[in-house]
This record gives sequence, C-alpha cells and structure tokens, in this order.
Amino acid sequence: MEIPVARSTPHRRGRGVWGRSAALIVVGLVLLLVVAPRVPGALAATLRNDVAAAVRVPAATQFFVNVTATGYSPATLNVTPAVAFTIHLHNVDPNSAHTFSVYARANVTIPHNDTPAELNALFAPANASLVNVSLAPGAFDNWTANLTQAGSYEFVSLIPYQFQAGFFGFLNVSSGLTNLYEVNTSAYDSLKFVPNLFTIPPNAHVIFHVTDEGTTHTFTVDSISNDTNITVGQALPTSSDPGLIHPLVNLALSSTGTTYNAGPVAMPAHAVYWFVCTIPGHFQAGMYGFLYVGASPSPPTTLPSESGFFQVGILAVGGIVLAAAALLILLGMSERARVSRPRSSWPPSIREGPPSPPEGGGH
Repeated sequence: MEIPVARSTPHRRGRGVWGRSAALIVVGLVLLLVVAPRVPGALAATLRNDVAAAVRVPAATQFFVNVTATGYSPATLNVTPAVAFTIHLHNVDPNSAHTFSVYARANVTIPHNDTPAELNALFAPANASLVNVSLAPGAFDNWTANLTQAGSYEFVSLIPYQFQAGFFGFLNVSSGLTNLYEVNTSAYDSLKFVPNLFTIPPNAHVIFHVTDEGTTHTFTVDSISNDTNITVGQALPTSSDPGLIHPLVNLALSSTGTTYNAGPVAMPAHAVYWFVCTIPGHFQAGMYGFLYVGASPSPPTTLPSESGFFQVGILAVGGIVLAAAALLILLGMSERARVSRPRSSWPPSIREGPPSPPEGGGH
C-alpha cells in the first residue's frame, strides 16, 4: 500500500516550479520577440512626431548677428531702404574681442589682402564708417539705422588680422526680405531640443530663436546640407566636422530662461540640415534635430542613437528572465527525480507501510 501523504507535498511543489517556469518563459519571449524589436520604431516615431513649421513673419526689421571665433553669422544682411532696422550683436567668442565696423561707401569691396595698417587708414576719417562697435568676449550691443541709399555696405572687424582671416560681411540695402520665417525651439537638460524637426519653405530667410531651459548648451546648425538622404545615427557630426567648424548658425546657450537669436539666414531651395549641441556627449545622448527646407520629413532610415541602449537593456532583461526560467526548470527536474525514486529506495518506515494491528483485534 502506497502512502500518498509522503509525496503529495513534493508533487505540489514540482507543479508550482513548472508553472513559474512557464510564466517566466512567456515573459522572456515577449521581451525578446515583441518588445525589443518595437523600440527603434517607437523612438523614430517620437522623432517624426515632434515636427513644427517655421512661422511666416513680416519683412525683416530685426537682425541678429553672432560674432564667432571665425567670423560673423550671418555674414549677409538685406534691409529695406528708408525702413528703420536694428542689428543685435553678440560676441559669442569667449576668448577674443572683435569690432563691427560698417564702411560708409556703398558698393565698395575692401581688398582682403589689405594689411591691418591699410585697413585702419581706410576707416580713419571721421565719416568713413556708419558705425564702429567694439565687442568684448561675451558682450552684446545694438545698432539702429535707417539707410536710404541703395547699395551694398561691407562690415569688418578692425582687430589686427581678423579681417584678413574672414571677419567681413555685407549689408545690402535693396528690396529687403519678404520671404522671412522664424524658427522657435528650446534646449533642455534632458538633452533634447523641443521641437527638434522643422519644415521650412524653399528660398526662405530664417530667424532662429532658441530658449535655454537648462544650463549650458549650444545650438549649432551644420552648414553642409545632407539633402533628403539624411539618416539618424549615420555619419554623426563631430566637432571636427567641416560643417561645424564653419556653422550656418552657432548660439552659445548659457543663461536659463534666456532666448538667443540668429539671422535672418538665407536657406537654399532644397536641403536638409542638422542642428546639434556640440558640448561633448550631448549630441550622442540625443540633442539634435533637423531643418527640412523645401522637403517633407521622412522616417529615418537608420535608428536614433539611443535606440541601441534601450534595445540592449530589454534584450538583457529578457535573457535574465529566460535564465531564471531555465534554473527553475532544472530545480523542477531535480525535485521530480527525487520524488520519483523506486519504492525500494524509500526509507523503511515508508516502504514497509504502517505496522500490522496486534492479534485479537487490539481493542
């Protein structure tokens, strides 16, 4: 006679182990086969959905010129004759002073091989310049004017050898800008620009307004267009990228709650540009976006850089869950082997059954 009590508890424990193992296997397979493959698509969808259109504005009367370590950005300004305008100057170069000096004679291009002495002599007469603003590192200044004579006026930096190195541009007094748009975005310490994808009409001039909602970042527009074949995670821009050495726009964001400005910047008929934060590690963490000029945003053909991190994490969790299931299965097999030993291997107290009652009934 078998004694059910001797093995009922191990059997129940064995069934519980197998049940937990099956549940873990299901969870692990869902993570590996269902969740992980969907992560890149979800991140790409997030990128695509954060789209904003540049906003049409009236003809330009406000201009924002950033003086960088390599020159003026933008270096070409178009103003309307007999209409008052203001140029807002910001020296974003933290190391050097510069000047913004506008030559008073229209349609004169100063030879770029002029020596510093020759340049100073050209600007020395009292009426030789329309304005001469000195900008210390990080300094701001404004110039308001109303020019009636049409023509092109060159502006330069008079600091020795800066003009020869590329510190010059042109103020064109003509029909002004009518195809003018504004782009507004914000930079966050979550290492995101919001919005981070803009559509811009072809042949537009764009004023950029970037609000610093965090600490220190940059808003840098790569000057080399990637047309419409741009891909996320491919050919990632670095500080040595030629388009970032001479960027289309370069704003240094350093004051929380402050809006920084640049432009109007002339955009081509058909192109796609990156804008990135160039502080080490910020771009790699996802602080970038795109300007689609005369083109419709399309899904990225490769994955956002952060998708790999999430995929690896989910795959690792799925692997751990399956490993735990395998361990439970082994424990269950061990339990099954223990409770399934032949009767001859049971202890004598169980194998021989209960003692027989004494003769005579044992009452």
